[in-house]
Amino acid sequence: MDTRALAQRSGDRLGGSVRCLISVVDGASFKGTASSFSANGLYIEVAGDLLPGRNAEVDIFLRESRNTPEIHLRGVVARRSNRQDQTTEGQIGVGIRITEAPAEYHSLFNDSPAPSAADRVA
Repeated sequence: MDTRALAQRSGDRLGGSVRCLISVVDGASFKGTASSFSANGLYIEVAGDLLPGRNAEVDIFLRESRNTPEIHLRGVVARRSNRQDQTTEGQIGVGIRITEAPAEYHSLFNDSPAPSAADRVA
């Protein structure tokens, strides 16, 4: 993942946002926007009132963009927004604890440079 796609670090978190799909294992899928990235988790905003349940196992597919490849993560819903947390755009969200992530994702959180497109294995 090219770190230019995400803003500067804030503590141990990276800013910026990436469109994604969050899919409950053996359940529903939700389109959303991932943000507040850390080595162990991220936050995903979704539209509407339905959210995956707390402790639900989920697959997260970060969408490919101009500066980032598609990345698949696996995690567990650690927290959910309440209705009163809803944004003016109707967004609510879930905090995800990452349980599986590729080295390319973890490289964002150490001092070594992210792999280039030529280094990626197809």
